[in-house]
Amino acid sequence: YPQEARCFDALAELYRLLGEQDALVGLWRQRCNSDVTRAGLALAQHGHWQEANDVFFRGMQRASAGQVSGVTKTELCLWETNWLNSAKQLNQWELVADFSRSVEHTEMQLHSLWRQNDWAGLKDLLPQSPATSEVEETPEVYIIRVYSALNSGRVTEAEQYWKQAVKLLLDRWWKLPETGAAAHIPVLHSFHVMVELQESTRILVELSNAQRPQHQNPGHCRTLIQDVMETWRLRTPNR
Repeated sequence: YPQEARCFDALAELYRLLGEQDALVGLWRQRCNSDVTRAGLALAQHGHWQEANDVFFRGMQRASAGQVSGVTKTELCLWETNWLNSAKQLNQWELVADFSRSVEHTEMQLHSLWRQNDWAGLKDLLPQSPATSEVEETPEVYIIRVYSALNSGRVTEAEQYWKQAVKLLLDRWWKLPETGAAAHIPVLHSFHVMVELQESTRILVELSNAQRPQHQNPGHCRTLIQDVMETWRLRTPNR
């Protein structure tokens, strides 16, 4: 029973959701049939992203040419997933964008366009209303909506998307186990992004207020903006 593929798949998905990357790699070491998987996972585990990317890409090329035998479909999917992950780690967003278009993965396209600052392409791809969207409105998608709205100067709309993103992130946080830390790290990173987006909104509001002729105290706006900028400077990691 423990050797059944469905048991391995369920356990692998559980490790992935919990962010237990080392346990996931150990599980695949027991299960994999190809040296590509062993080598690629070991390289990725130690942060050698370019080498891991090359190993998985060559494996995918051989599989497409029919030169690979004895490898399950799940293992082939693992190659593709890790190739994409290593490409993201290397900031190869144009490559990710091309791949997402070829497989018609809209959410991945949104992420890659945002990373490339392609606001025009993002606006064309992103549905105007979440209610009519065919893309699952995850916290990450709402964060992209906030960025897009702020880039267009739609501050009120950005604030609404910001509130929805916070709500979804809190829901995700409460679903996590109380023990362990790996699964909590991505959510904490997202909360950090939300803080800086809120501060960005504040800067845009203060700049708009300062430009009004009837504004009585433009110096106060300048002080508030300087305070936010100083906060950002202090957040920069020290060498």
